[in-house]
Amino acid sequence: MLMFVFLLWIKEAFTGIIRNFWWNSVAVLMSLICLLFFSISYISGNTAEHFSERLNQRLEIQVDISDNNTNYGEIKEEVLEDNRISNIEFVSKDDAQRNMIKEMGKDSDVLKIFNGENIFPAQFIIKVKNPEDIESVANNLSKSPYFEKVLYGKEYIDKLLQITGKLKKVGYYITIAGAVFVVLLVVWVIRMNIEQRKDEISIKQLIGASSMTIRMPFLIESLLLMWISSIAAYYIFLKLYTTFISYVTNELPMSSLTFLDVSTVQSQVTLPLFGLAGIIGLLGSIVATTKHLK
Repeated sequence: MLMFVFLLWIKEAFTGIIRNFWWNSVAVLMSLICLLFFSISYISGNTAEHFSERLNQRLEIQVDISDNNTNYGEIKEEVLEDNRISNIEFVSKDDAQRNMIKEMGKDSDVLKIFNGENIFPAQFIIKVKNPEDIESVANNLSKSPYFEKVLYGKEYIDKLLQITGKLKKVGYYITIAGAVFVVLLVVWVIRMNIEQRKDEISIKQLIGASSMTIRMPFLIESLLLMWISSIAAYYIFLKLYTTFISYVTNELPMSSLTFLDVSTVQSQVTLPLFGLAGIIGLLGSIVATTKHLK
């Protein structure tokens, strides 16, 4: 009996979708757009987190050691007393020279004017635990008498951290605004469907149909609409993201390191996207039927 009633509700829901095809098509299209924006903003926020983690791994301070300080082990131990530092790597004068010759390539011939003398200082390559501490750590290191120069690309790092923070904020705002808009859209569509089917609803009420019997087809209808929208949004978003990553990888190979791979995005977006669609459909239908079905 319960299965028969449930199948009857589903039949009524599909009948409502077909009968009000154009209204429901508009709802699916608008929901699809909003869910696409949600997917983009959600993954943008996750990408910002991923980028922040990668930034944490890659940010480093280059410290040139004065030539008259050769007690490298003692200096290293002293530097490591700062608990904000996660790792320190020593680069000898010979290694520094070899690295520079490798980077300069053919232009390294200019170093011949020094008649074989190694003009490059020994270095420490220092990494910090939190990217936001890098300026403070670098300032402390610059005060040390052991070091000639401290480099860490302050302006570049500050800009990257600002972009990361703004990207996360924008993503959250778009997600909230999009969810509210879709809920209002579902409420509006259900209200229009109720208005167009008010004669049928009146007949059901006259023959003593329960409130659940009257409301359930509208609830299933809204869930079906959101289900269609979420599936379409899911595949369109993955297609767009795959195309984007493919373009970035081909045109800017190193830039792809800062983006999430397609399989990770697929696993991260599935539950939030379909979960949000289900919550919006359920919430929208409950609000609409509570308000417009008396």
